[in-house]
Amino acid sequence: MFIACLFGLAAAITSDVGVPFLLIWPTARSTALAGAMTALADDPDAGFWNPAGLASQSKPGLCATYASWLPGLYPGMHYAHVAGGAPLSVSILGKRRLYVGGSATYIDEGETEVINERGEYLGRRRVWRLAAGPQAGIEVADRLAAGVGFRIAHAENRPFLLWRY
Repeated sequence: MFIACLFGLAAAITSDVGVPFLLIWPTARSTALAGAMTALADDPDAGFWNPAGLASQSKPGLCATYASWLPGLYPGMHYAHVAGGAPLSVSILGKRRLYVGGSATYIDEGETEVINERGEYLGRRRVWRLAAGPQAGIEVADRLAAGVGFRIAHAENRPFLLWRY
């Protein structure tokens, strides 16, 4: 119950600060699995879902997604996501595997009309959002890992920091 409350709070905070685009599943695989990716850690995109899952990876990797997003509704909207990283062998807590990586998510909502509260047309502007940052996962024991990651996000002309652990 406590964990469900934490996930609900994280989703509410994410949508309140102007980055609901981070709730879009970033790859075709995660979309096909309806977002059930937290326990899967076999590609570099694991840092998006669960940074601790990165520790189980044994080779460098890169994944990228680009799509015209909702083309029938918003013709100029585009979505892109890239994630990658590499394993390192470190002697923290004995000889353990450390996987370091990073990811970036970008959405361009295209041009939109700017209208004030009185209904007056003020012009057009391009709206875009970006979130990028590093993630790392370390093997603590056999079949047990810990991870940390953060993203610096830019949305609605204000930068802010998002943590994930």
